[in-house]
Amino acid sequence: MISELDDVVPRPILVMTRIAVEPGDMPELLEIAEDSAPILARQPGFVGGEIYKSADDTCLISLLRWRHEADHLAYLHGPDFAEVGSRLRPLLDSGRARLEVHTLVRLGTIEPAP
Repeated sequence: MISELDDVVPRPILVMTRIAVEPGDMPELLEIAEDSAPILARQPGFVGGEIYKSADDTCLISLLRWRHEADHLAYLHGPDFAEVGSRLRPLLDSGRARLEVHTLVRLGTIEPAP
């Protein structure tokens, strides 16, 4: 059963980023992710996040929590995002990486059965 959240406005958001690469490009992508962590950590409204790597080294997923969508948008339009993007851009432009981003609003929680 999904228990609904109160109608909190503005709601916290989760930004899911999926980057698909060839296995040989995963070390470079992991280095970019590692270097980006302190940049994200200092952003106003950034709550925290997690990064996952597929077992076959072809996919990296980040789940980043933001206090409000406005905080995330401020980061996207700021110089720190431009710095991170400049590191990722060569992989994307060459076709060696494919990027998918989704901004998600939490609807509720699912609890385990008693």
